[in-house]
Amino acid sequence: MVSLLSNLLTSAGTLNAYNQLLEVTQNNVANSSTPGYARQSQQLDALPLDIATGATGGVRAGVVQDFRDQYAEQNVWRQTVLLGQANQNVSGLTAIQSSSTFQAAQASPRRSTASSRASPPGGSPPPIRGRARP
Repeated sequence: MVSLLSNLLTSAGTLNAYNQLLEVTQNNVANSSTPGYARQSQQLDALPLDIATGATGGVRAGVVQDFRDQYAEQNVWRQTVLLGQANQNVSGLTAIQSSSTFQAAQASPRRSTASSRASPPGGSPPPIRGRARP
């Protein structure tokens, strides 16, 4: 004969199995937009019900199955590695470019227009205007 306690234990086991099923479903929904994520499926196994022997039946959580595509996973991994390398190259080249631009600006200061008029390219002083000297 099946007792009240065994019925409560069966119910608790079934609720635990459905809790695990909901956790797998929640994980699938939360990670659905993650690149390379493979959905999972929770198996539920039925337990035998035989009143003569005292088997109370119910449900037990089975194996969690992954639905993965090995080719797609390798492709995502390869693309992620290439993206990381490209980002490192960009940051390194940006640092070099900004330091070389800074050094070039320090090496060649700009001339003001007044100083460029004061001495022509030949190096002779500008002509003096006004009275001619005797």
